[in-house]
Amino acid sequence: SDVCSSDLIKLIKNKYPNFFNKPFVLILLRRKEIKSVYWNSRERNVTNQLSYRKSILYLVNNGFNVVSSGETDCTLFSDIEGFYDFSDLNIDRQIVNLYLLYECSYFIGQNSGPIRFLNSIHCFIF
Repeated sequence: SDVCSSDLIKLIKNKYPNFFNKPFVLILLRRKEIKSVYWNSRERNVTNQLSYRKSILYLVNNGFNVVSSGETDCTLFSDIEGFYDFSDLNIDRQIVNLYLLYECSYFIGQNSGPIRFLNSIHCFIF
């Protein structure tokens, strides 16, 4: 896909006009029952995703948007104003993931492959 970051920003702004009004936090979680295209093992970093709800609420109530990536179960957080799921954008999900990893103000996730791409100095690994 030949999409540059300015094209992706336009897509996001068209779908979610207020997203860039605040800095954003990327939350990238894993689910045990999902086998990744890139990782086919039983040894995965997984967690109870619902335990992140209070953190997401804290962040959106304190001036941040939160956007999901990876295998985050967005249904657990979709009722929170300020929580975003970009899976409905008509663009390759891996491109979106890379953009989010490089541009997030903070990252919350597990110790897995994507953390190696972080541009943010603020990283919370669980």
